[in-house]
Amino acid sequence: MFFFVTDRLSCIFLIGATGIPWAVVMVLPFTLVGMGSSPSESGFHMGELNIFVVIPQLLVSLGISFIISLFHNDVVSSLLTGAISSLIATLLVFRIIIPHEIRPKGVYFVFIGSTKFSHNSHPSYHQLLSTSG
Repeated sequence: MFFFVTDRLSCIFLIGATGIPWAVVMVLPFTLVGMGSSPSESGFHMGELNIFVVIPQLLVSLGISFIISLFHNDVVSSLLTGAISSLIATLLVFRIIIPHEIRPKGVYFVFIGSTKFSHNSHPSYHQLLSTSG
């Protein structure tokens, strides 16, 4: 698959190239939750988000040995199972139903330091929804 990974330097480059996207994936959800909730509620929401991150990781760590043994120690097939599971999870996200009373009329992006919200203000979820483009 990665035919250009022939030595240690190419391997370091390949892993290093995924560092920035991985950092964004790890930080962005917590940043959005922190910005979208009041300071008194942010701890609760951070814990809630952490639970929904940890439970799938725990289930995978408990079940991966079964999956690998199911494919007779073929690691590639085990990774393919994970990729297919991720694709299914991605498609299931589109089935999430947002109630009408909290559904925004448009898509809003809030950037730290933007003209809409300064980096010192942390708008609540209701402020984000009531703000028009």
